[in-house]
Amino acid sequence: MGNQRGVTPLIAEILLVLVAIGIGSLFMGWIYSYYNDQLSSQKELSDMQIKCDKAGFTIVSCAFDQGDTNVATIQLENTDYVDLNSFTVAVKYNSGNSDINICQVNLEEGSYGNVYVRLDAGESPAEIKVTSRDCKDISDTTTDCS
Repeated sequence: MGNQRGVTPLIAEILLVLVAIGIGSLFMGWIYSYYNDQLSSQKELSDMQIKCDKAGFTIVSCAFDQGDTNVATIQLENTDYVDLNSFTVAVKYNSGNSDINICQVNLEEGSYGNVYVRLDAGESPAEIKVTSRDCKDISDTTTDCS
């Protein structure tokens, strides 16, 4: 069988250990990156929940001008300790149709602000629901908009 040469068992073992260490390092780097991403997203979520626990608003009044403008003026009051700036207004009409609007209003702690929504011509609102876009679990509804 002649003179065959190959890798000695010692060198093969060292190469195998180096490959395993390299793969382990890559895997640990990926795990570390994944863990940090999850940790930061959970921190942002918990910070938002803590902030939203101290937030609240209520609909004080709603007036609907069925004349030329077809605009509903919804007065909001910030009843808690967090400034709110953006709201989603969902309007359900007596006909069964609905409409969604996004409104910006700076509603600081303890202050009042108006949200203006253009409604469909010839339709009367049956229900108006206002939801904070800053804290999505906080909303108020009114059926009295005349």
